[in-house]
Amino acid sequence: MEWFKLFSNEYANGVTAVAASLALLLTALTLLSLKREYRAKYRPYIVPAVAVDEVEKEPGQITLVTSIHPRNVGPHPCWIKISDIKLVIGDEVIDTITTIKEWSLIGTQGASVAFPSGEIFPIGIQRIRENFYQVNRIELHFTSHTKSIDDDHKSSQRCLFVIEIRGLKPIAMYRPDLLTVSSDLNR
Repeated sequence: MEWFKLFSNEYANGVTAVAASLALLLTALTLLSLKREYRAKYRPYIVPAVAVDEVEKEPGQITLVTSIHPRNVGPHPCWIKISDIKLVIGDEVIDTITTIKEWSLIGTQGASVAFPSGEIFPIGIQRIRENFYQVNRIELHFTSHTKSIDDDHKSSQRCLFVIEIRGLKPIAMYRPDLLTVSSDLNR
């Protein structure tokens, strides 16, 4: 009977150790799942946008002023920084402001902040309308870097907008499909 006491004591210790290990594993998986859900909930939800405004600097001379307006559509505020801003007018690449070094805080529910991105002078507008260039379009390239308030989730997004000026009002259109084409042209 002594061997049965020894066996049941060892068996009970073994079962307790296995149960404790399973409970620890289950706790770790639950915490991992909760962390993933927390990060998904608090990550930045940014939608890029570009505004093009007509400004009459001299009588009869319209200059287009472009600015980047990233919008936070998420439920929590986040930080944003814009870098690698390039304005491409036809075949000419214009480095406007290479990097905005400071992080900007954007609030919730469609809040936005404006980053200047360049000007298109009347000569550039005229050349586009007269098909002077090989590629007759205006492109605005930039990279938006976002991070959550607690610096836990960081992301970067390369953006390309085409500014159409052939109509009555200038229109900026988000064109991610042109990113690979423009990258091949070393812009």
